[in-house]
Amino acid sequence: MDGKLKVWDTNALIPAEEFVIDKAVYSHHISPVATQHCLIAGLSLYVSNIGSATFVGVAGTASVSGYSVISYEFTVFTVPEYTKKRFGGNRVQLTLSITAIILTILATLSVLVQRSLAAKNLTHSKAGSIMAGYLKLLPMILMVFPGMVSRALFPDEIACQSPEVCEDACSNPNGCSDIAYTRLVLELMPVGLKRILKGRANMVENREADWALGEAFAFGSLLKEGNHVRLSGQDVERGTFSHRHHVLHDQNVDKKRYYPLNNLYPDQAQYTVCNSSLSEFGVLGFELGFSMTNPHSLVMWEAQFGDFSNTAQCIIDQFISSGQAKWVRQSGLVMLLPHGYEGMGPEHSSARLERFLQMSIDDPDIIPDFEDKDFVVKQLYESNWLILNCSTPANLFHAMRRQIKMPFRKPAIIFTPKSLLRHPEARSSFDDMLEGTYFQRIIPEAGVASENPGNVQRLLFCSGRVYYDLLKERKNSEQEDKIAIARVEQISPFPYDLIDAECRKYSNAELMWVQEEHKNMGAWTYVQPRIQNLMGGQSVRYSGRSSAAAAATGNKSVHTAELRKFLNVAMKLD
Repeated sequence: MDGKLKVWDTNALIPAEEFVIDKAVYSHHISPVATQHCLIAGLSLYVSNIGSATFVGVAGTASVSGYSVISYEFTVFTVPEYTKKRFGGNRVQLTLSITAIILTILATLSVLVQRSLAAKNLTHSKAGSIMAGYLKLLPMILMVFPGMVSRALFPDEIACQSPEVCEDACSNPNGCSDIAYTRLVLELMPVGLKRILKGRANMVENREADWALGEAFAFGSLLKEGNHVRLSGQDVERGTFSHRHHVLHDQNVDKKRYYPLNNLYPDQAQYTVCNSSLSEFGVLGFELGFSMTNPHSLVMWEAQFGDFSNTAQCIIDQFISSGQAKWVRQSGLVMLLPHGYEGMGPEHSSARLERFLQMSIDDPDIIPDFEDKDFVVKQLYESNWLILNCSTPANLFHAMRRQIKMPFRKPAIIFTPKSLLRHPEARSSFDDMLEGTYFQRIIPEAGVASENPGNVQRLLFCSGRVYYDLLKERKNSEQEDKIAIARVEQISPFPYDLIDAECRKYSNAELMWVQEEHKNMGAWTYVQPRIQNLMGGQSVRYSGRSSAAAAATGNKSVHTAELRKFLNVAMKLD
């Protein structure tokens, strides 16, 4: 059996199960160095040498009037010097002692049951019931309790599993140095994760951030300032697209986890990240309530794909979009909805941007006074929520922080990318996230076209990842001086002042809205009347997919043909 505990039922008193306990799970921070087998009569447990931090267990078999047969085994553990140095001998001793006491109590209970049967103080059915409960409880205690003690005594530490690394790392009697501890953590990581973290280290050296790093910077800075950060959803710990990795799992110790963002500063706030069940309706409703109860916490819910938020439509319609108007209760909840047309089919492409924009309360026929110095804050305050489609990590960074730094709370619906998570051009300099920088509602043209705006023939407005398709196509068609591209990062409330500034800068240019969604979807029906009314009736052309019933095609070749068609329309100058 070698380090495993197995339970068999011979008379169906309990479900037939096999419980396997790995030695590393049971020992946690203690390195197993030897195994001893000894069969004894009856259920019992022998403990010795606790004072010298040595735990000795024995295996045994027993029968309770033919009802149940138990076969169990414990392993001899000793504590090497490097483990004592790393975690402290007293802590190891206490963990072992408490665990041994719990096991002894359970084993004694089984012996008492056996003796009561022999004395006829218990019926066979009652004894069977007690034994069934014992058999179910023992594996749980063995697997869970040592881990609870370990986490309480040494929270957020990675177990020493490599003597060579530990002996070198723990030469300092006061504990491992930061460098040595980093070596130890890397020693335990799978190859794929090492590659990802190495890539992040390279980005830090170059002072640039991708999407995951920009998000982590936002979280970390808020945690440092004392704001609790909470993120839930399906697969958020790793990230649906394997980009986040905010929980590191020990490959040798089951259920042993390390949370990097909870180990940044000694006096930081707590970061909570948890994978949720497959119920968008239930989880989103819970997070909404959490955000209203904790206005100083950044509370986020992320859909596995933005399309899946439709199963929480009741929460969105009844509570998030209209909660403040109905009940005068503010919420700063953030919904992260992966969105983007990349050939993944109708159920994994669209977070239904148009539905959220339809429920935004600003009137397209009323142009606000954007000359007012407080226009931006007033517009945010009067909106029912914020609809963002960011294209840079820096803007995501500022969008997250703005949720907490605003003097009031508004829900934020952020449409997040998929392919841009690793796009080499979708990166931001650290300089864009320093003090004095802020969220950009529009990112204007900054290339050759902006240097001579009088020669620009077409001004393209777009939002989200389609910008990078347009950027590549404009370069290939050698029209970088004739076509300007402006990114609308905050779609609602509509940035009238910045749209007006761009249109006036390129006064000779034709206006066009470009989107990857179908014409009856996306932001087109929202932005078109607003731009047109703002510019005194000047027409705005459309470039994007044609109207359709389904959110996206399921055919890759059709998807590519649609993309090619609307990019050609955007680049073809009359």
